[in-house]
Amino acid sequence: MPSAEMPKKLGSELERIVLERIANNRLVLPAMPAVPQRCLEILKEPDFNVRKLVKELESEPVLALLGGFSASLVYRILQRLVDTLDSLFQPHPSSK
Repeated sequence: MPSAEMPKKLGSELERIVLERIANNRLVLPAMPAVPQRCLEILKEPDFNVRKLVKELESEPVLALLGGFSASLVYRILQRLVDTLDSLFQPHPSSK
């Protein structure tokens, strides 16, 4: 049975690995898929057009399928993607 400490240990180990790879200039991040990238660009526009965003989402079959079932789910997925990407470029709290 996994202990309650396991998620913390795993997180610490992953953080150590990522920081080590950054320090050694060996961290390789995959390119962001085109459709989510274009959706993020649309969302960043001050007066973005919802129809344009929907059209872009519909061009990706998996996202279109999800959007057909739940637009809020697609929003949460995209928001999580944005939050994750933002966190990659924020300084670590312990480095302050």
